[in-house]
Amino acid sequence: VLIDQTDYKPTDKLPGMDVDLADALLAPHRCYYPIVSKWLNRDLHVHGMAHITGGGIEGNTKRIIPDGLRANIEWDKWEWPKLFQHIHEIGEVPVEDMRRSFNLGAGWVIALPAWRAKELIMHSLGTDMTPFRIGTVEKA
Repeated sequence: VLIDQTDYKPTDKLPGMDVDLADALLAPHRCYYPIVSKWLNRDLHVHGMAHITGGGIEGNTKRIIPDGLRANIEWDKWEWPKLFQHIHEIGEVPVEDMRRSFNLGAGWVIALPAWRAKELIMHSLGTDMTPFRIGTVEKA
């Protein structure tokens, strides 16, 4: 989309991005182990975790949600990374397709009690990851 439907070259930087298009598209996936292992060692009462890959947030989180419950994703709680914004806007990719295909900046989801969220955020200070709330779990 970003190359086929535009005049962009792999060496071009898209507006709002610090790296060129090739580097953005070919970046290796993040390794979550170092920070997630620290979180797990803190006894945060984690109920489930999901690595958000193909299938998007809903497709991956439904695997960790027990029967009778559902994830209520609050899509307006965070801003998509610029790369995803460009794919959506330039390619005119429908929002539902974006949500179904990409992690949209939420690459790892942890289901834990709301009262533990601040603690998780505190244990993330000084790392290159910033946890943020994406929703709640509720009765189906």
